[in-house]
Amino acid sequence: MPAAGEPAFTLQAIRTATALSALAEPWSLLSADAAAANTFLTPEWILSWWEAYRPDAQVACIAVHAPTGLAALAPMMIATEKRFGLGVRCLRFLGDGTTESDHMDLLVRRQDAALLRSRILEDLDELPWDLAVLSNIPEHSETIEAVRLWAARRRYPMASKAIPCPARQLPANFDSLLASMPSRFRTTIRSTRKRLAASYRVEFGLHTDPAEFPAALDALFTNHESRWRAKEQAGVFANARRREFYRLLTARLHDAGALRFFFLKLDGRIVAQEYCFESSGTVFLLQEGFAFALAKENIGNALRSYVFEHLIDAGCQKYDFLAGVSRHKKNWSDSTPNDVTLEIARRTPRALFAYGAPRLASRAKDRARAVRDTLRRARGGAAPGADERN
Repeated sequence: MPAAGEPAFTLQAIRTATALSALAEPWSLLSADAAAANTFLTPEWILSWWEAYRPDAQVACIAVHAPTGLAALAPMMIATEKRFGLGVRCLRFLGDGTTESDHMDLLVRRQDAALLRSRILEDLDELPWDLAVLSNIPEHSETIEAVRLWAARRRYPMASKAIPCPARQLPANFDSLLASMPSRFRTTIRSTRKRLAASYRVEFGLHTDPAEFPAALDALFTNHESRWRAKEQAGVFANARRREFYRLLTARLHDAGALRFFFLKLDGRIVAQEYCFESSGTVFLLQEGFAFALAKENIGNALRSYVFEHLIDAGCQKYDFLAGVSRHKKNWSDSTPNDVTLEIARRTPRALFAYGAPRLASRAKDRARAVRDTLRRARGGAAPGADERN
């Protein structure tokens, strides 16, 4: 029974993808009014991910219903994973484990958000897991502190790890954006656009017609893979399930009005693309690809400049590169907020071993490396530099 003055909530355990799909309509309404709303928490994303990847896991979602409708959803699954040869039941967000899903969280409506998080965490504690691995929660999310307090009350060991996610706040106009950049990079962008316009028939736009999506995705897969083929390696789109995920996701994001799939054509040929989506004025870059044979033409930066100019004109406020730092992201970003991964262990021998053994092994490697470097210095040899070690 709720305490006096508390809202009347009903908890629903969801154990199949079919039952989760049945919540799609109220789930979408909740996503529009949630404290941590973004595309990664929508039915478009999570259902596409589950259908494409078909993970060896059990759906373990918790829905909280109020008299006015769906008030909260914990999009979770339980998968058995190996830790030092030991099978361990891991509680994870749906969408975790395939590198695409960032900014994950518990989905709670703004009204009664703290109470709803507490209710969800209490119910998650009843599920049969050894480790809870809550990946990629935005650092500003109140879920992080709620989980820390929840784990501390139960004396569960907990560790956290930060993952940088570069972003760019978009100014009022494109000239202001260029003015904020180093002069050499600014000059490179302008000269690249002039050179391409002088040498090719340049077209920039968005894929918006569902009839063209199959060919557009094939171009993305091919252009993205061209870089890795040049290195005699396989890229991410060698995975057939990942290609299927993009096909399912594209149709759903388009229907929801969130898809932002940009292209750059030279003489009628697609040479570069950015696969993005928009939520509440923020555009997220999921994937990009360009024809590697044209890398010296700087077409990736050219496309990004057209994308930023378009988004500024459309009134968007932010461009999110998502997880991972690279040189090209640094060139364009002006901040690097973090996502945070929390790992919590129950106080059982199995869970504590699975939680502690990797950390002990990592510390042992660090100590061995320090001893090795000391011995090298003692013998008169230079210890490897930080770049070599990385």
